[in-house]
Amino acid sequence: MRVTNLTRCLSFVPTMPMDLIFCGEDSQRRSDFCQQDLGGGFTMLDRGIEVLVGIASIARCVNVPNIPSIPAIYTRVSPYLDWIRTETGLQ
Repeated sequence: MRVTNLTRCLSFVPTMPMDLIFCGEDSQRRSDFCQQDLGGGFTMLDRGIEVLVGIASIARCVNVPNIPSIPAIYTRVSPYLDWIRTETGLQ
């Protein structure tokens, strides 16, 4: 799974604020999740630790070979870290 480049992402969701979202897709440019996966996480390794960076928000699956779907849209977690820390008491 990879983060989609900004230009490609904007071509699918031109009105979405890029500071609050990012797009992800597999190597065949297919969405990496379907409707039933909404709310799931997108993680990345940071110095060997898996870190939650996004939450699955918008997807359209196309389960037909050789027909790409739009990239999956994730809500970025980083803008909400202060709120998460306040609400959970975690640092």
